[in-house]
Amino acid sequence: MAKAKLGILNKNLRGKVGNVVYGRSTAGPTVRELVTPANPQTSGQVAMRGGLTGFARQWQTLTAAQRLAWEEYAGTLTHGNDVGNVTKVKGISAFVGVNQDLAIVGGAPVVDPPPPESTVSQFAGGTGTLTVAGGNITGFSLALTLVGDAGLGANEVIYVRASAPKSAGQSVDVVLVRQSAINRGVPYLTLAPDVFADYSARWGTAIGASEQVGLAAKIVNTVTGRSSGYLRFTVSP
Repeated sequence: MAKAKLGILNKNLRGKVGNVVYGRSTAGPTVRELVTPANPQTSGQVAMRGGLTGFARQWQTLTAAQRLAWEEYAGTLTHGNDVGNVTKVKGISAFVGVNQDLAIVGGAPVVDPPPPESTVSQFAGGTGTLTVAGGNITGFSLALTLVGDAGLGANEVIYVRASAPKSAGQSVDVVLVRQSAINRGVPYLTLAPDVFADYSARWGTAIGASEQVGLAAKIVNTVTGRSSGYLRFTVSP
């Protein structure tokens, strides 16, 4: 789905024109091709949807003070897209997001937001090594670095989302449209994880000579739920 900055005369454009659909999201105006979405209902997809629904329902059980605390925490967060639209995060979105991250890395759910004084390491960069033989991936490892060139802090782990192999001409944002947490429940404890087994279990090993894999890595504190921003990059054979 494309994101756009529209002029004053068409910024509220909505609806379908031919095979093009105009609308708005919390991130701003959107423009997309009219498609009938696939719904394979994989086990990971079903688990993700179930978790989101469950946490959204749990939000209704929080006290007024707890909801206010999440709204205040959400006020410290922003979400931006690649055309400069920035939107504030709502308390319920922060609550669901933190608990979804904790569920992925095997942490216990929380009803209170991360403490204001808590911190989490941030990525400085990352690369990957993708070994291919005969049209199949035979090895896949990552090399990640942190700001300050330090190691992971106490209770910090890494999870990685990855796309299926895509054409090399696609951007990172596009190849991650159908991203998947390949190490759900098995968080990485090193900045140089070998992701071959997890990746091949999710997407198989077949890859074209001109294809690439999109990756997004995040650091999560398994106690507080505070997380880093995503580090996004692509790896080619």
